[in-house]
Amino acid sequence: MPEYSGKPMKRQIEEVEQHSSPIEQNSKVGRQNSPCGAVLSPMTSMAGPMSTNQSGLTTDTSDFTIPPPGLKPMDSMKVNLDIVLSSTDAPPWASELGSAILKGVREELNILTHSVTFAQSEAHEAKVKSGENEEKIGALESQVKKMQIDNNRLSKKIIDVESQSRRSNLKIFGVPRKEDENLQEWITSFLKDNLKIENPENIEIERIHRLPGGNPQPIIVKFLRFGDRQNIWKSRRNLAGTSFTLAEDFPAEIEQERRKLVPIMKAAKNMKMEAYMNVNKLYINKQMYTVQTLHQLPKRLQPEQLSIVKDKKYTFFFGAGSALSNFHPAPFFLDGHSFNCTEQYLQWVKARMFRDQDTAEAILKAENPVEQKRLGRQVSNFENEKWKEEGPERIKRGLLEKFRTHSEMKAFLKDTGATELVECSKTDNFFGIGLPLHGKDKFDKENGREPIQWEHFSWKSGMK
Repeated sequence: MPEYSGKPMKRQIEEVEQHSSPIEQNSKVGRQNSPCGAVLSPMTSMAGPMSTNQSGLTTDTSDFTIPPPGLKPMDSMKVNLDIVLSSTDAPPWASELGSAILKGVREELNILTHSVTFAQSEAHEAKVKSGENEEKIGALESQVKKMQIDNNRLSKKIIDVESQSRRSNLKIFGVPRKEDENLQEWITSFLKDNLKIENPENIEIERIHRLPGGNPQPIIVKFLRFGDRQNIWKSRRNLAGTSFTLAEDFPAEIEQERRKLVPIMKAAKNMKMEAYMNVNKLYINKQMYTVQTLHQLPKRLQPEQLSIVKDKKYTFFFGAGSALSNFHPAPFFLDGHSFNCTEQYLQWVKARMFRDQDTAEAILKAENPVEQKRLGRQVSNFENEKWKEEGPERIKRGLLEKFRTHSEMKAFLKDTGATELVECSKTDNFFGIGLPLHGKDKFDKENGREPIQWEHFSWKSGMK
């Protein structure tokens, strides 16, 4: 019997066949049909307690069992391999050959077992890291929320500080500009002649100059003493019937809030309620309101109610609270772009019409309709006559899309019936009539200016 250890497997099998009996020679067929070319296989049939393979060898398989719960598949395979070796009634050479084959299988199983164990370890580690990452994300979200709260608190403090720095300021509107004007001399005569202030020469002015924007540009005055500023502010009623208007000076954030509150204050006064404002707080019958608590107002003072005045012939509107206003939030998609209101579309169309692409892109990025309108005033190569002639028809597409997109606004528009839609803007004589919403003059066309009309019935009836 030759030694087989250390020899290639194929050579060992050939030498075994040379020394085997005729019966054993017949087992060559079984080896050729076997997946590993061996007489024995770890996957011996489990049909009964005893089974005979193709080589004629009998193997006791009564110990082969389905692995019990909790026993890993790899361990089960190793156990069955050991059963094969110990229970097979085979000649010594077959046992040695089987041992050599099964040794390689064991080694491969061990490698596979280690790989699975490593993979399980990696999976566990990944799970642990995932949990840690979730905790970190949660902590970061908490930090972000805290930072947002701190940022809001800090922003409020900055606005408060800026408000304090402006408390001695007053703005004067409606002052025509003159060449080589001396505002220091002008303010003295203005205080005396228009505001009826005694001894205005004793009032010290820290700063006075014109502000950008507007036609004419407003004048801002900073008084050295807050008491002088207060006396002048209390005298503002003396400007009634003149072209001049006196206003307090606030940061942009507060100005924006006041624009929402002032119409409510005026409406409350018209209803014989006690109403006044202190910076960005509105007091009505001793109850305080802010822009965040407008929903608590009586129904008749709600912004949407105050933005419309109707009679049998007209529907007057003004302000973002009205669905008819270009400032009213109403997102829609048109001409390949998204717009948050018709004001944005209007100003974008204007910029495109006069081939000012930079301003057109800036308007698309601006979120506030006030900023959108400001940018529209900066359009290069602007021609007023051309805009008056072609602008309304171009803008009409945006209005149609706005009401088609928002069914509730479309219903509101239809409810206006055959009335003429009129925007009551004191500062707009193009789309508006140059008169305020809450005033009697709007019912007299002789006191106002005819707004540009867009064939009202045709585009209103064009709603699908």
